[in-house]
Amino acid sequence: MRHELANGGSETHSELRFATECYTTYPWFGRIAREFKSKCPNVELRLITEATARPLPELERGSIDIAITSSRIRNKKLCVLDLFSDELVAVVAKDHPWAEAKGIAIEEFRHIHLLAYSANPMDSDFVREILIPAGVVPLKVSGIQLTEALLEFARACLGVAVVAKWTVGNLSKIGELVAIRIGQNGLHRNWKAVWMRNHPKPEILMTFAKMLSLGQGPRKKIKV
Repeated sequence: MRHELANGGSETHSELRFATECYTTYPWFGRIAREFKSKCPNVELRLITEATARPLPELERGSIDIAITSSRIRNKKLCVLDLFSDELVAVVAKDHPWAEAKGIAIEEFRHIHLLAYSANPMDSDFVREILIPAGVVPLKVSGIQLTEALLEFARACLGVAVVAKWTVGNLSKIGELVAIRIGQNGLHRNWKAVWMRNHPKPEILMTFAKMLSLGQGPRKKIKV
């Protein structure tokens, strides 16, 4: 929300600016937007796509009001509400060397061309939160911001795409791509809504966050 409107002014034209840490988490938006509009008719939801790669720094800078992230939260100045969980999988062509594997170890990513949503490895939560702490650096990282394009590159056997399992649907029907579990028990992310404790309108942010936590979709909710 624009703070100049929140500090005692009218909310007639106020905005709730949000960003997600993943380029593929928008299918829920239409339903949430309608529900939010019915409860907060004077607040417009605004997606800030420029903050997608690093929403938490943008949150602290005041560029957005709420971040949807799977990153670890260590800053005590932030409020956190758990939302849901999903699973990351490696997607490869049917003739890729990994295609017959039931699961792939983190160490194996050291030897591959990783297809990610950002060309900067440190903008990828998979690289930043999983690979780097394990001491693993891929041979190459290519950034492609569209899931469909990532999958097409994987289909062409040009690299390994790492995406949320629910975004790829039933790959068995396609027959040219294979989704592989990462790690022995799978790689799961816990998503959360995060905002600054000193935000002037926390109740509106909480309303939006709770709608997300109660939402239905392809992801499994975690209890909050």
